[in-house]
Amino acid sequence: MISELRSKGENLHNLDIKALPLIGIASLMAASGYAEKAIEASACVASKSTTWNEAKKQAREILKKARSALPADKAQLYEKQGEETEINTLLRRYLEKLGDQSN
Repeated sequence: MISELRSKGENLHNLDIKALPLIGIASLMAASGYAEKAIEASACVASKSTTWNEAKKQAREILKKARSALPADKAQLYEKQGEETEINTLLRRYLEKLGDQSN
């Protein structure tokens, strides 16, 4: 895949591999009953232009399932929050929470 991208002249620095952990977090949150957090994380991934298409597809699937667990207005609010949040910001937030829990 990387050689294919290079041959097409793609800039690998624009491809946001950091979205992948957020997909895992969104999936875990959805499975654990935290629809709000799942919506926020999956909307963040799905809305970014630098996110790989396969990652966007997975994020949209999680988003669709998590939306059904909340009233439409609440789901829309968390989706908007995710869309407005940068991937780095959201990842940092989750990493800081993990660090706080390990102390």
